[in-house]
Amino acid sequence: MLSKILQKIQSLSLKTSGFFTLPTKFSRYTVLRSPHVDKKSREQFEKRIYSKNLFIYFNLKSTFEKQQITLLLKFLENSVSGIDLKINYYI
Repeated sequence: MLSKILQKIQSLSLKTSGFFTLPTKFSRYTVLRSPHVDKKSREQFEKRIYSKNLFIYFNLKSTFEKQQITLLLKFLENSVSGIDLKINYYI
């Protein structure tokens, strides 16, 4: 999935920093298997959240680069599932 995103960015010839990973977040839960007799019988579940950041550098004054970014954002919204998209603009 990440390789598709990088290929799309390279096809649009945008500058990028590449992906870098953030620390993994863990959530662990312990649940009783039976509510009555077997108090010692328990199940454990773990949820892991993996995060990666990608910085894309572009010029907002250029209309061509604005069009490229809108194409990239539409591609990300429509074709890739399971990704939360957060956009920060720095001037």
